[in-house]
Amino acid sequence: MRIRLKIALHRLPSAVGMVLRAPRRRSTSMAARGGASWTARVLLGLVVGLILRSFVVAHSYASHPKLVDSLGHHAHLKSMTDFESEEFCVDVTQSSMDHGNALSRVAGALYLDDPTRDWDGLKGSRINFVQNSNECWGIPLSQGVELRFFVYADEEMDMLCSVEVPDCSGTAEGEVFVGNTVNGHREHLRYVINLRESSLQNGSFYRGLVNHEAGHAFGLRDGGPTAPGVDNGSPCEDWVEPGPSIMHSYGCPHETWPTAGDRTGVGKMIPVISGTPRSFSFFGP
Repeated sequence: MRIRLKIALHRLPSAVGMVLRAPRRRSTSMAARGGASWTARVLLGLVVGLILRSFVVAHSYASHPKLVDSLGHHAHLKSMTDFESEEFCVDVTQSSMDHGNALSRVAGALYLDDPTRDWDGLKGSRINFVQNSNECWGIPLSQGVELRFFVYADEEMDMLCSVEVPDCSGTAEGEVFVGNTVNGHREHLRYVINLRESSLQNGSFYRGLVNHEAGHAFGLRDGGPTAPGVDNGSPCEDWVEPGPSIMHSYGCPHETWPTAGDRTGVGKMIPVISGTPRSFSFFGP
């Protein structure tokens, strides 16, 4: 009996150790499984988020028809999706117009004359105009002025208009493609906007002209029943968003300011939460 008791007592610490160690092994195993489960949930959440974002992006881009190639990319200024302002200049060297007069008309249309209806401040001030008082010819391209307005005498402007619209009042072209076609955008560092002198001097017309051409820089294309090129015969009230548009310059009533539909359409292209000053939202506009 004594011998057996000693043996039992001798073995007791080992048995106790086994009892104490076993829960630790189970706890470690449970923690590992819990960590793996947490990682799986995070990865699943990211996958679901990216899928949802793709649907949001596809819908947003589809409602904003400035298609520039067969892949369906949309052209606009890079600055509107970056944290940058839209600096602009005006040049009158190819016209007889006074620079101060031309600059005040362009600036007035863009952000001074009616701040409640212009493009300025859109989507948490992601569109934010800044005036450069120098003429464009004296500003190096490296300085980064995003909008360069050039005023041309009528006979000079005739040579810049397309064959489809020989008497155009203005043109807009993006320069220096910098990306990003992966997300459906074709972004440009700057836009060159040419304006007909007599149209800019027309007191009842120039604001609509400036805002229309700026609309091209923000990704909108021409519309209306007689618009050249794409989708001829489109109704005036249904182009970018339901309702009229500053871009409906072909066979439609003249608009002076970007409409609610225009602002909504451009806003869908800008990945920032509305009303929040320049804050980025990963999961869509």
